[in-house]
Amino acid sequence: MGANQFVDPDLVRGVSIGFVAPTITPELVPMSGSMPNIISLPFGRCPPLHLQAPTWRHLLKLMARLSGTRIEPTVEALAVTRSSQMHLRTVVQFVRTHHASSDWRAVLWFTIDHPVPTSLPNSRKYTNGDVDVLPWSYTLSSLPALLRDGSDTLLSKFYTIPSSAAAALEESRKYIGDSSSGMRKLAKMVETCYPQMVEPGGDEGSERKPDQIILARITNDERPLRRVIKKFHTYTALSHGGAPVPAPGATTSATPINDAREAFLVELASFQLLLRKSVMICEAEARQVEEYQREKERINDEHGTLRGQIEQLKTSLEHEQMLRRRKMEYDFVAEKVNTLPTREELEQTIQSLENDMAAIRAEHDTQNRLIQGQKAALDAIVGNLEALRFMGKDREAAASTDLSPRDTPGPEGAGDTAAAAEGETALPEKMEVEEGEEETVLESEVPGETGAEDDIEMGEVEEPEKSFKGKKKRDEELEEGEASDASSELSEPPGSDD
Repeated sequence: MGANQFVDPDLVRGVSIGFVAPTITPELVPMSGSMPNIISLPFGRCPPLHLQAPTWRHLLKLMARLSGTRIEPTVEALAVTRSSQMHLRTVVQFVRTHHASSDWRAVLWFTIDHPVPTSLPNSRKYTNGDVDVLPWSYTLSSLPALLRDGSDTLLSKFYTIPSSAAAALEESRKYIGDSSSGMRKLAKMVETCYPQMVEPGGDEGSERKPDQIILARITNDERPLRRVIKKFHTYTALSHGGAPVPAPGATTSATPINDAREAFLVELASFQLLLRKSVMICEAEARQVEEYQREKERINDEHGTLRGQIEQLKTSLEHEQMLRRRKMEYDFVAEKVNTLPTREELEQTIQSLENDMAAIRAEHDTQNRLIQGQKAALDAIVGNLEALRFMGKDREAAASTDLSPRDTPGPEGAGDTAAAAEGETALPEKMEVEEGEEETVLESEVPGETGAEDDIEMGEVEEPEKSFKGKKKRDEELEEGEASDASSELSEPPGSDD
């Protein structure tokens, strides 16, 4: 920006100016370069100058702040036209950033008005004030791409302004209900593209008040400077225009030249005072800008400090959360540990278990000794039973020999052979008898004995059936290792039956 311009950097964001076509982007890019103080417009064949802003209100605010920027014709334009009375032809255009977007960019186009040739066919459309037709000066060179699609499309809309931009908007709003002319088009375009500028049902005058202030700033035409220029032109005209010579007795102050000179000097002094005042205002604004920058830096530093504190607090919070999780885990483990018995109780339990195990071992040893003793006694009983069985067998063999008839003696040695065969037959039968078994079935050696004698063991005497059933019932009632009190054949010594 220029040295005499104090514009907020946010105000030039998304702003562009130049004789080339503007770039329409969704992002608001800061303006490249600085805003020139004097913009020179050529006359004739030249592309139009564009000024782009994000919104219409943004554009008006920017133009109100650019009091030090002027648009002037070039020296060549002044030489060609030979007139200082030139007019700007302005076109307002709203361009959509994207066919699916609701954002519109505001673009102003400027050219110096060029007279329409009288021989041009249908030249009236350039002079009848039609707001949908571009001025004749825009047709002298190739049109920008944004202006080629027409005045009213889905992506762009333009309006040819016959006067100043803000005044044209105000004038267009006056004809908002008139559909017979195109005067209301600019107001309709603004309301369509920027509906937030005027709220529905609100006070329209209160919404337009900022626009009126901006309009007053835009229409400020430097009246003090114009007065100085006017006084200067008057004084030079009187000085070089052959003013009448004053009479000899007339005072010098009464001459028109002196009056014009005095008026010019007074106006010049007033203008100088105004300039000093403006300089003081600029200095004050510069100090305000410096104060603003310092305040901004202080706020940024404070923000940085606060961000650092926030990061520290975040770290502390994470640390405290970790400690809290650990404490919860510790409390959970401690609660589980507290439910367990103490060391003394565990030692007492272990000692009692060891005592029980020792008692069980001692009882096991006692049982083993008792079983060994019972086994030895049972072995002795079995041995006695075996001895008694052999003794009964010998007696039965002797009795059977005495009762059998005498056979004819055989040859010598035949008896020994038969006895040996009988002894060999009896020996396997003895080996088949199991240890501790009380009944053994033996084959009868005497021919002609009945099948009932097969159930009688060797050395036993046949008893009646009733006594056998009673004996079996008594034997079942006896426990292992107990002896019956009743007498039996085995309990009595041999030879007692004689």
